[in-house]
Amino acid sequence: MSISRRLFLRSVPPAMAVSAVVATPFVAEAVEQKESPVERVNRLAEELSHAMDDWMADLSTRASKPALWQAHVFPASHHNLPVMFENMNARRPKTPHEQAIWHMRELERLALGDGAETAVIFACGLHYKGGETRSLQIHHTKQLIDRDGMFRHAGVVA
Repeated sequence: MSISRRLFLRSVPPAMAVSAVVATPFVAEAVEQKESPVERVNRLAEELSHAMDDWMADLSTRASKPALWQAHVFPASHHNLPVMFENMNARRPKTPHEQAIWHMRELERLALGDGAETAVIFACGLHYKGGETRSLQIHHTKQLIDRDGMFRHAGVVA
């Protein structure tokens, strides 16, 4: 060891030398803690998005038709299967009746979220052939009332 190195080591108190070595892991840990939960979720979602591109490309080499997949990620504390994948090509399109019910349920959810204690959602179709009127209702009891078969086409059952 050189004379200058020995002099430096003798001039540094042992407590300082130890603290410099021990502080190194804490500095690294402090940098990791700067990522907020929302930043971590966004980073992981972007990583998953890119990984899914590779995954779908790998699947399409073995399948006759490339499939589009969608990931559903739920909080682990609120769902038994927090990560699910859905083949978007296999999804059956909603019938007009199912779409109407979905939109009406969404209006109901928004009304309740706005502070309403209960909500009743109506859709009324006027002036069908022969002057007929049809209605679809989501009652405040959450019951669907569809006596007229509004939005139902022949042979379609929702």
